[in-house]
Amino acid sequence: MRMRWVTAWFLAVFIAAGTGFTALATELNQEEGVMPLHSAEYTRTLNRFASTDTDAAFYNPAGLAFMKRKGLHGQFSSNTLYVKRISTQKYWGLYANLTPYVPFAPVPISGGIIAKLADSYVNPLFGGLPKEYTANIIAPCLPAVDVVYNGDNWAVYFDLHVTQAAPGLTFEQGLPVLDWGALATFESAAAVFNNVAVPGPLDTEANYILRNNYAQRTEYYVAGTVGASYAFIEQLAAALGVRYIYAMGNQKIGVQNAGTVGQIELLGETILQESPWLIDTDLKGHGFGLILGLHVKPIEIIDIGIKYEYYFPMVLDKHTKKFQAPGTIVSSGQLNIFLDEWWKLPWWEKKDPTSAWETLDENIGKMNADTFKKVGKKLKVTYPQTLSMGFSIKIVEGLRAETSGEVTFKPFVDLGGRQSKWNLGYKVGQCLEWFFVKQAAVSVGYLYNDFGIEKSRKHEVNYRGRNEVDPLLSSHSVAGGFKILPIDWLDIDIGAMYMIFKKEKTDTAEFVTVQFPTLHFIRKKFDERRWSVAIGLTAHLFGGDKLKKVDEYGILLKK
Repeated sequence: MRMRWVTAWFLAVFIAAGTGFTALATELNQEEGVMPLHSAEYTRTLNRFASTDTDAAFYNPAGLAFMKRKGLHGQFSSNTLYVKRISTQKYWGLYANLTPYVPFAPVPISGGIIAKLADSYVNPLFGGLPKEYTANIIAPCLPAVDVVYNGDNWAVYFDLHVTQAAPGLTFEQGLPVLDWGALATFESAAAVFNNVAVPGPLDTEANYILRNNYAQRTEYYVAGTVGASYAFIEQLAAALGVRYIYAMGNQKIGVQNAGTVGQIELLGETILQESPWLIDTDLKGHGFGLILGLHVKPIEIIDIGIKYEYYFPMVLDKHTKKFQAPGTIVSSGQLNIFLDEWWKLPWWEKKDPTSAWETLDENIGKMNADTFKKVGKKLKVTYPQTLSMGFSIKIVEGLRAETSGEVTFKPFVDLGGRQSKWNLGYKVGQCLEWFFVKQAAVSVGYLYNDFGIEKSRKHEVNYRGRNEVDPLLSSHSVAGGFKILPIDWLDIDIGAMYMIFKKEKTDTAEFVTVQFPTLHFIRKKFDERRWSVAIGLTAHLFGGDKLKKVDEYGILLKK
């Protein structure tokens, strides 16, 4: 009888491992939207939606018709971006067969691939887990180019920029969700066999957990926009642009040395070893968008910019280069988003060099039907519609203030169901710019950003909002910098910004089945660090100033 329960315990271990990997099911691309870092003028002010300078090609295209100078204008900007993402995880309890079971932490052990346990089958990895899971991005040069040709009351433009980037975002300590999968294995088995009527105790002691996991994302989306702006009257201009986006990305997940050395009654020291994980998936494709704009200039000292962006469905091609994982994990269906075709599933596997080959077809037949649709050669990544507005006013000679805001309509874009986790996102900011001499200015800026991500409710089951890869935290940004006009045809902008993120936590439950329905309670905390420095050069060629006469109140005089 006891041997039967030993066998059942082995089954429970592998079922738990197979159904625990759920939080990575949407992690193939970033969800932050179009990156606002474009010009050095933005980096030093954070508010450019009322711009009438060369960078208006990106921030306020209708404002190009009101540029002060005619002729050809070219701008090159480079942003250096640093991002550090930080997360922690506490796996604190579960319900098995409707009976609460709260695991406890063993004596902490220093980190490493092998973590020595301090007690039986309870949080076997807890003492050896990293205190923090971190990932760093350093992008030394995010370039942007604007070219504008301006006439008396019209302009045509070209803009080239990076809309999103993750140059080798690497979680060197692995991801919390991978370690939780290993923890859930033994916590589930312990809970089931300690809370269910079992004829006699089953002495199980997990001595070591073997674990070495990593995750890496690389991503580049580059966009080019062409368009025109025309002022119908002295106080109003409109703009139309067409944007083309080229997108490519890659996601790698690896787990090596995945197994457990345990002391099990009747069997002695036993190795429960899973086959290694190795997932490598590419994304590639393109999309289009329309950029519409209005610019209102009621008097000479006021500029009001309005921009609306609409993006057509952007669907990327998915190509799976490698797909290997333990059979029970594959059969759970939670890795299907990384898979482009069914035949690439590992239909046969060996759990270790001495074991026999096993087929997966029986387990795959039990896969949840909701996960079937995730297998395919396409992934929807369409950018949401956005509406932005800026208001700029010349307070006194040389001193300008600008207020800006933006609304993002993420819930109304088709992302294959992922949009359900979003509310409306928004930004609001303010800046001051002071030309203390004719050839030089200083500026300070502030911006608040909320992505609109839904927060988790207490013990919400299978929450798919924030996660360690895309925490999507709201933030306060501060910036400063200066502009220099060393010669008549050249502008130099230098700026820096720093983002202060609001820490968030999720307190949720993951539903899995280990012979009985089981809820695992997990608490995660998220934080982020981000800063950027930028330099921009703008050249003005083949033109002169537009001569306009205004009265003492800044009202344009009729010609």
